[in-house]
Amino acid sequence: MHDIDVYVYCSECGEYLNVLGQSWQTYPDGPEGLIVDVDWHDCRFHPQPRWIPVREGLPSHLDEVLICYDETIYKATYEAFTSYLDAFDNSINCRGFRLSGSDFLFAEGRDFPTHWMPLPELPEVQR
Repeated sequence: MHDIDVYVYCSECGEYLNVLGQSWQTYPDGPEGLIVDVDWHDCRFHPQPRWIPVREGLPSHLDEVLICYDETIYKATYEAFTSYLDAFDNSINCRGFRLSGSDFLFAEGRDFPTHWMPLPELPEVQR
């Protein structure tokens, strides 16, 4: 029996899903294998933003992201080099997530979030 790769094409993003490998790739001339449906619009297998545990990694400096802290979601900016004042007015260097529109800092070692995720893409608005 001959193995053949099977792909589904997403016309919204222009990528092909390898059905068996569950990986999306771009092929300028199309993949070699069986293409099941060239008009497929459902990206349900396409990787979506996911919650990333902070122990797996952190965003780049000054990236705006969503964070999860104490079962609440916030929009914040990641600061790889920042500081806060402790109870004795000592400056403590740390990494942290600054709450958008605020000076509040979710600081590492104090009240650091458990997870973060990139902001989703904004929808296209027809005018």
